[in-house]
Amino acid sequence: MNNIGLFVIPIRINKLIDTYRLYLDVLESIEDYGYTHIYIGEHLTDSKEDIQSSLIFASALLARTKKIKVGLSVLALPHYNIKLLVKQLEDLYRLGEGRLLIGFGKGALSSDANYLGFDNSLRQGIFENKLKELFEEINKSNILSKIEKENYFSTILSPSSKGLEVLSSEGFSGISSNFCNSTIKEEHFNTFNSNKNITKNNKWHSIYNTLPHNVIDENPEIYNIVLETYNYIYEKLGHKHAKKIMIKELLYEANKEDLDKKLFYNLTSNVDDVRNHILEMKNNINLGYPIINIFDCLDIPCYVNYIYSLPKDV
Repeated sequence: MNNIGLFVIPIRINKLIDTYRLYLDVLESIEDYGYTHIYIGEHLTDSKEDIQSSLIFASALLARTKKIKVGLSVLALPHYNIKLLVKQLEDLYRLGEGRLLIGFGKGALSSDANYLGFDNSLRQGIFENKLKELFEEINKSNILSKIEKENYFSTILSPSSKGLEVLSSEGFSGISSNFCNSTIKEEHFNTFNSNKNITKNNKWHSIYNTLPHNVIDENPEIYNIVLETYNYIYEKLGHKHAKKIMIKELLYEANKEDLDKKLFYNLTSNVDDVRNHILEMKNNINLGYPIINIFDCLDIPCYVNYIYSLPKDV
């Protein structure tokens, strides 16, 4: 059986869904359908992304599952007291009996920095210092030092692939965001894979916005939620930056209908794309398993059934 992951960072479009109820209920059963990994995002102050602590959500998920591995995707290190975080990670590792992958990043939201009382313009320097401290403490830990290096990772949204060079040379894994168009994802992988210091163990993964072929015509409710998600991220990133990341063809002037079509075309995949990814894994040892993004559609039976069916279809 192929490894295949799910990415869970609910962008709340559907106000009828309770993230800490329905999402957990669906994810509790997901390992029975062939999924092997779940990645959980977090944002402190985003009004639509309502998992505020991947640690807490992961603890609930690990307690309710037996086999699936859970990734924290990602811990924004400037937000954390590192010594306290390491102790919390030790508890989480023991709770899941080792089923833990640890993602790290610098975060981005100025509203998070304001909430925590630090200058967002200093985020990069704070991150670098805390990343160094994190691995110093991990190396001292009798528990976390057991985790293989490739089970640490970071996600990449930027069109720049500079961060992937560092990840691959250090033995960590990398994940391209589901909001990157396919050209940027390919550039990410080429950079990651070309590093001469890369090992055979650390992997590059891609997150796919995977939907049925006929979603526009036969499932307009799903299509509208997906499109609203894309538009939310487009606005959140800022148009100029978002165009570089999300759309291959640079649209400097576009009406709403044209923009919607471009976003959907550039960011949406189907089962054939995931199959091709798995086939390519056979030819490259550093290409990791695909990861499927979950949209805020978990109260729509045909969508949930589609997600359940993906592992056996690929």
